[in-house]
Amino acid sequence: MNQRASYLLWSFVALLAFAAGSLWFLANYELVEETFHTAPGNEARINPYLAAERFLIKNDVDTNSLGGSKLLDELPSSNDTIFLANHRNNGLLTEERHTALNDWMSEGGHLITVIHTLWDEELNSSGDPFLDSYGVRQYKHDYSYDEDETEETPPTETRFAGGGETLTLDFNPSFYMFDYNEAAYAGIESQQGYHLLQIGVGAGTLTVLTDDWLWRNRKIGEHDHALFFHNLVQNSAATESLPKVWIVHDLEFPSLLGLIWNKAPYAVITIFLLLVFSLWAAYNRFGPPLLDNHRIRRSLLEHLDACGHYHWRHDQGNTLLATLRDQLQQLLERHHPSWHQLTPKEQFEWLSKRSNQPQLVLSRALIHQPQNEHEFTHIVQTLKSLRKTL
Repeated sequence: MNQRASYLLWSFVALLAFAAGSLWFLANYELVEETFHTAPGNEARINPYLAAERFLIKNDVDTNSLGGSKLLDELPSSNDTIFLANHRNNGLLTEERHTALNDWMSEGGHLITVIHTLWDEELNSSGDPFLDSYGVRQYKHDYSYDEDETEETPPTETRFAGGGETLTLDFNPSFYMFDYNEAAYAGIESQQGYHLLQIGVGAGTLTVLTDDWLWRNRKIGEHDHALFFHNLVQNSAATESLPKVWIVHDLEFPSLLGLIWNKAPYAVITIFLLLVFSLWAAYNRFGPPLLDNHRIRRSLLEHLDACGHYHWRHDQGNTLLATLRDQLQQLLERHHPSWHQLTPKEQFEWLSKRSNQPQLVLSRALIHQPQNEHEFTHIVQTLKSLRKTL
């Protein structure tokens, strides 16, 4: 078999093996799609209605979302719809803005907002003068649940005027509204009460809801919440042209600490940990503070002990002893001219009387060679004491 035939044969074998492996792989494995839930991005964290905005845009509804209250000072066309999210009695809806919104609705604008405060019968107010002026009052059910008989409240079903399919909505059953002025021409009512009221204001509309959680990012995909939002803004069109929807969120300006936390949480955590460790390091945890020994003057004996320890550790003990003993001998010769004529016994007797120390101690100080650091230190102390005595 020549080289070319051998090459073709091995190529055919390799192709056959690859085909067989591919058939086995396709027969035993299949393509499966998996969904992984990831943390929301920065845009979704800033705008809780981002999913609702994207849904409207996908369905050809011109939508724009804004943070803050700037739009309330420059209201858009009266053919548009404003969804005023997070509306509370925080002073943003001043009397001037209230008047401007009322005039804007009278010209055909559609305002969608949420009522957050409860009606107080004693004060005859809810603390929200904007919605109080339209006779919208909110109450809370006082449920007394039995743990054995507790059942989930079924979602609310509704449909828009003129027919259409039935929509299922999941409102918070704890809250409901009452139309005190009887000015509402439409509403959504459940077993608990009204969750949506629509009030005519001139040529426009005011829509009030008990809660808007069903349009937030986490709930917009449940039931028919997205379709309900779409149909609500579409039905508000007073002309043949489609309205533009403005979603105004974050009306409640956060505190300085809240703003810092939202923008730089890791920096806040780092500063907090540094503060904790600083306090921990400065706190006296185990009894009274230690004395600063460096500021205390040592006694002579402590000084001698430290010097003796140093010389002994550096093998300079014999040199120090020889020096001290020579100095003592010179001092004794000055005080006792015939010192060298005395016998060793007479010398020790004379020193013992002058220093009041035993002769054995004096003998070790003048003759004995120390065997350890303790003996060395004791001899040095004795020699120093003899010098001081003489």
